[in-house]
Amino acid sequence: MAIATGNSYLRFKKNDSKQLRRQGIVIMSRKSILFAGVAALALGACGGGGDSSASSTDSKPSRANVAAANSSSGSPFDAKFSLKGASALDIDGLIAQTGYDGEKLYGAASFDEKLGATVVTDIKFDSGDGGIVTIAKAELFGVDEAAITSVTQGTAAFDAPFETVLRKVRLYDVKVTADALSVPSEVTAELGFDPAVDPADFVIGGVEIDTLKVRQGGIVEDAGEDTMLAQIFNVFDLGGLYFKDINLSFASEQTGSFGLSAPDLRMVGLGGGKLNALISNDFTYSFKQSAESLSAAFADDPQTAALFKGPLGAIMGLHGQRVTTKTMSWRDIDASGLLPFGLRGELPPMSEKNLISLGHGEMLGMEQYIGEKRLLSADKSTFVADDFVWLIPTKIRTDVTGTSYDFTAYVPEGEEELLAIMTKYGMNDSSADGVMSWTYNEKTGNADLNYAFDIKNFADINFTMNGGNFVYDEIATLVENENQAALQEVGNFKGLDLTIKDANLLDMVFDIAALQMGGGMTGPDLRQSTPAMMRLTGGQVSALNPRIDGYIDALAEFLSDGGTLSINANPDEAVPISQLAIIGETAPQTLPDVLGLTVTHKK
Repeated sequence: MAIATGNSYLRFKKNDSKQLRRQGIVIMSRKSILFAGVAALALGACGGGGDSSASSTDSKPSRANVAAANSSSGSPFDAKFSLKGASALDIDGLIAQTGYDGEKLYGAASFDEKLGATVVTDIKFDSGDGGIVTIAKAELFGVDEAAITSVTQGTAAFDAPFETVLRKVRLYDVKVTADALSVPSEVTAELGFDPAVDPADFVIGGVEIDTLKVRQGGIVEDAGEDTMLAQIFNVFDLGGLYFKDINLSFASEQTGSFGLSAPDLRMVGLGGGKLNALISNDFTYSFKQSAESLSAAFADDPQTAALFKGPLGAIMGLHGQRVTTKTMSWRDIDASGLLPFGLRGELPPMSEKNLISLGHGEMLGMEQYIGEKRLLSADKSTFVADDFVWLIPTKIRTDVTGTSYDFTAYVPEGEEELLAIMTKYGMNDSSADGVMSWTYNEKTGNADLNYAFDIKNFADINFTMNGGNFVYDEIATLVENENQAALQEVGNFKGLDLTIKDANLLDMVFDIAALQMGGGMTGPDLRQSTPAMMRLTGGQVSALNPRIDGYIDALAEFLSDGGTLSINANPDEAVPISQLAIIGETAPQTLPDVLGLTVTHKK
């Protein structure tokens, strides 16, 4: 077998094929040629490469790359490009290099002096699994035949020099049959999707590969399968990989229908375990499942199938949903610190601290639909996770602002009474903002999680949890000594605060509960009777700990009168997690005392 690497082919043993498929790498047969290899690379989005000492991504990015990383700029595929001083490429000679002697794989090839590119038309090839890939036209700029020879005939090594095998390739009107997607049979069986039976379409209006570099010799064959994924990222270096007008869809009686549209998708600067930017404009994802396909998915469990046909299925999005995003950008992803260990097939020791960063992202103009009804729209959401120690994040923050909701989108068709209740409390037109943050200090061992979500005129929820003594070096020592309970041994619990401020939340919950129960009881009736029932049943467990009576009273008052419910666990001193585990097993009734747990209600 061979994997296409732009203009070259890297050899693999036959038994590597299955493992590589699981990793999402498209395996090609020997008959795949230069442009077929480039297409496979683009379609599989398998890129990256370089190491910290020799990757071209360490150099200053080109103007084109800087523009491509700007989400407000047009698609790089649409930009005019020509290469001065170029000469014609011997397509047939390159095909002969691969050893291919079968049917002709293209219609015509010619050199366009104005573009400085060799243009190949009517390309058609077998993916190696019976699937067919067709490309209406390919423009090949700056393909270096000597560099290709150096890659294919050179001696493979992790630190072998890079060869620039091409300056740019543009592919037009790429069409892929379902079989050519190379989805493992065990995956399709699990999903209930059979590409040989179920209709699927995969069409890309354009693909551009900008400045592809490959290490001499390609993959080190005897390095072991556990190094293969790291080697793929080490061998390739790409200035950019740009897609225009991606449309993917398939339909199955068992799994329903799926669609994906990406008019403008870009990956900029893949090399050395880094991705400078992932950009998407006007992305759309959709999924729809009929009652029949939902039943088929739970054929062995009809009770669960019946449950998911109702509101629960709608809430989980099982019936169908559509998500659109105006602009998404994710920048400065860096896993270069992991690469040397991956090339050795090792998990990095915890003494190696600065290994990865997930960078930062921004999403603008996101909308989610349930069926044809819009559930939410969000002006802006951001994500930052650029600080890690080893593989542990030390800072994460997400913010969502300018969000509006129509929760009636969850109401199944025909549920007019439920729709009326939710509309009565403004759930058809509400707004919300939210923030989540995580911080961890490796030296002090303090770890803090904070979450706040405010649905205006409905409920305000705030949650904080604090831990301490998770000193990184102490944990690392225990882990290196194969102690499976390292966190439990060193860490402690410092506190927890949960506050729920009710506006219309409880009114709506009781009205819906009464509707589901039937029997003529109204929401206010049910709300009035619930506190008494709680106190009655709670009295049976209050003997375990006198504090429980106070908890029940506070919760009953909250359900009856609304207001604010606060649940706090603030021990006088931090409690070791190991101690909490023992108490939980031997004397759980004392946990409220140990934690200093209080439940309070304010009107």
